[in-house]
Amino acid sequence: MKRIISILIILLVLTSSAFSVKADSGISYIYNNKDEANRLLEPYSVAKVLGSGLNLSEPQDMVCKNGKLYILDSGNSEIKILSASDYSYQGKIRLKKNNQAYSAGELTGICIDGDNMLVVDYGNKIILRTDMSGNIIKEYGNPLSEDSNLFMPRHVAVDATNHIYICLDVESRGLMVIDEDGNYCNFFGSINVTKTSKILVNMFWRRFMTEEQISKSEQNVPGGYNNVVSDNQGFIYAVRSATDTRVELINKLNSAGKNVLKYKGEFGDVEANQNTSFVSVAVNDENMIAALDSANKHIFFYSADGQILYVFGAKSQQNGTNYSVQSGTFISPVDIEFNGNDLLVLDKQTGTITVFNATEFGSLVQKATYLHSKAKFDEAGKIWNEVLSLNSNYEKAYIGLGKIAEASGDYKEAMRNYRLGGNKTYYSSAFKKYRTDFLKQYFYYVVIALAVIIAGIVIISKKRKGKQHISLEKGDNFKYYLHIMRHPFDGFSELRYNKKFSMSTAFCLLIIYFFISCLNQNYNGYIFNGNSAENFNVFIVLLSTVGIVLLFSLSAWLFTTFLEGKGRLGEIFTCTCYSLTPVIITSASALILTNVLSLDEAFFANAVTNIGTVLTLVYIFISNGELNQYEFKKNIAALLFTVFGMLVIVFLIFLFVSLWTQVIDFVKTLASEISYRRLAAG
Repeated sequence: MKRIISILIILLVLTSSAFSVKADSGISYIYNNKDEANRLLEPYSVAKVLGSGLNLSEPQDMVCKNGKLYILDSGNSEIKILSASDYSYQGKIRLKKNNQAYSAGELTGICIDGDNMLVVDYGNKIILRTDMSGNIIKEYGNPLSEDSNLFMPRHVAVDATNHIYICLDVESRGLMVIDEDGNYCNFFGSINVTKTSKILVNMFWRRFMTEEQISKSEQNVPGGYNNVVSDNQGFIYAVRSATDTRVELINKLNSAGKNVLKYKGEFGDVEANQNTSFVSVAVNDENMIAALDSANKHIFFYSADGQILYVFGAKSQQNGTNYSVQSGTFISPVDIEFNGNDLLVLDKQTGTITVFNATEFGSLVQKATYLHSKAKFDEAGKIWNEVLSLNSNYEKAYIGLGKIAEASGDYKEAMRNYRLGGNKTYYSSAFKKYRTDFLKQYFYYVVIALAVIIAGIVIISKKRKGKQHISLEKGDNFKYYLHIMRHPFDGFSELRYNKKFSMSTAFCLLIIYFFISCLNQNYNGYIFNGNSAENFNVFIVLLSTVGIVLLFSLSAWLFTTFLEGKGRLGEIFTCTCYSLTPVIITSASALILTNVLSLDEAFFANAVTNIGTVLTLVYIFISNGELNQYEFKKNIAALLFTVFGMLVIVFLIFLFVSLWTQVIDFVKTLASEISYRRLAAG
């Protein structure tokens, strides 16, 4: 019978054709601790849209300075000026060289340097210094003659020492720096290549390539910067697009060219299909950062240290070749700028500037973040609570309250807030302090409890040694099970001959394994538990524990026919359940350890779990070989066949379920059709 079943399974696999199972979010959102986008209240609302009457043609850049808003109108080769207070039109500036109209190529960047302007003419590969009337004072060409074809300036910024930082196209060395006279200084803020798995593989193979092959192979260089601005404190901010990773898409560079932004994680959208491309960055008076993503038309708002606060903005809807430009959406955004509390976004295609005002929610988040950074915890705490009253799922508020509670020494409250905020790192920090306080308070009780446990173990051990040895052949099945755990080779080998296997013990072990797995899913320490109670599914745990054991036992038994194994189904099942003992013990130990260890002590909990898993696999290997009397190599082959058989059985189950579902649907459709025809015949 076994042989017939096994042959049928193999024939079904070989003859079956492949089958497959076919398995908008709000404008404002933030990613939670599970990288899921949570909808937020609008942090900014549209106050007005500028552009009507300005006749902007492909504007590329803007800057707000000295009470005025300067807009680089590239299509018209001029600079439009608006009042920064009410956005009224103030006039325009046309560039002039020697009192003659300057023939511009493509103007792409502008910044204000005291009483001068710096304008980037990308088309002519030159940077112009002009007075505030547009008269060209100086031209900055390429300071490196050997790289004349690579000098393609896109944007420019100036620091307090009058050094000019140039953002070049197709440049991986960072920002080019020149002095006020146009002399080359250095490249600034170069980006380190993040060593992804793909890059590591390429680096390995390059060791065996010739120089010609290396020159033709893919180069591991980081993407260049897309834009650059300076703040009032002398820092240079530069942004770039996501390449292989989303790390360092926003850099805050000090005078040495080092990125001093505290947050070193990833920026932009989490979804793999949304490749973030930051084209502009703005910094307000409180050093908060707004970055403009041209790929997805989103605005990312970050704290001064680089922590995400919220995301808003969206793509305009397109119907064929026509766009429906809804307020607060964009087609081709190119620049972002702060004007006091206003946030301005320039759209190149529509020739408009959208003026955003912070809402109550957005203002409170910014205010609480700023107060917290200044260590004004009492004021920040009140505002964080106001934020939560408006938006209860805003995790940053819980983290802020947790930091305040931790600073005041209320570690239990800090842990509660960190847990609500989904931050395990901060939770671990508060937990360590709470654990230290607890041990200080109950130190003597802990010592006494440990002493009692150790004394009990010693007494029991002495009593066991004093007892007369009883032959295992005369002992019960449970004692033989304990013997197997201590002497697996002899125990599993003699199991069939001594008839000491106990199905009841095996079932008990399997039930305990299932029960411990359920406990681990729900009651492992928060730091180590990635599962949520609301997502707990007892059926999945049942399949991953009891189901796997039954599937393994059945598959191993089926292949004993072909491999001349001696084990019966009940014996294989019993030995497999016996082999679960190490993982049961270590899972129970891990359940305790994960509730008393911190994040930086995770090694111990992981080590215990891994040891249990390895020991269980070793026991399974020994039991399968000894029970079926396989040699070493044959035992390995048998286990590989067993795993293959498990996959085959799962495949057949899915195939059967799929076919059965189709049969049921067919019967339902047929019954409905007959019913309709009877009604029609009426």
